[in-house]
Amino acid sequence: MKTTMTLLLAVLLSLGFAVTSFAAGTDGTILGSSHDLSGKNIGSDEVCIFCHTPHNAVDSSGNGVPLWSMTDSPSSTFIPYTSTTFDGGTVTALAGPTLVCMSCHDGVVAMNNALMTNVDPLDDPAEAVMGSNSSALIGIDLSNDHPVGFDYALSLANDNGEGVGGATEIKPLTSPIGSVTIADVLWGTIMTCASCHDVHNPGAGGYFLLQTNFKSGLCLACHAK
Repeated sequence: MKTTMTLLLAVLLSLGFAVTSFAAGTDGTILGSSHDLSGKNIGSDEVCIFCHTPHNAVDSSGNGVPLWSMTDSPSSTFIPYTSTTFDGGTVTALAGPTLVCMSCHDGVVAMNNALMTNVDPLDDPAEAVMGSNSSALIGIDLSNDHPVGFDYALSLANDNGEGVGGATEIKPLTSPIGSVTIADVLWGTIMTCASCHDVHNPGAGGYFLLQTNFKSGLCLACHAK
């Protein structure tokens, strides 16, 4: 029995660490937050079921999301970030958890297009698509948003040292962001939506940020300005 309990604890701990980059918040709850779709009349009065399902899940293990239930956005439709001063290498916009975030925030895939909701998503897919009046709509043009899908470590290595006092303009991987480090919130070394947001924790400001952005605190966690 002791051996069985030890093995179970080890498995649970490994699962906890495996999703650190996608759930790094320290307080708050998804209940009643903007990600709680149970009261939106789009298919179910449950909370978790719009993103996760306990059975017959979509294989999204490569994106770090367990038991995924949603239809992913078609990656070919997205316009990635570009800039003449950008030095993060090739951008793969929907790398890691970003792919699953955009399955709602793209304004194309319906939020009720989940495997286990009670509404057939083919009845009226448009009824649950995030509309243009929503502040959470990102759309398919990512060229005007903070870049995701780039290699933070490569960007750091290519940094020209024009930060404060000649330091690099972005901070080392060991620098703190919220209760963890920059390295903890990257997808390998790739920046994703989950590098700034914890989808399960709305936080004090309600924007699912890993830490408050009071006086640009979140921005300055990575940027040495």
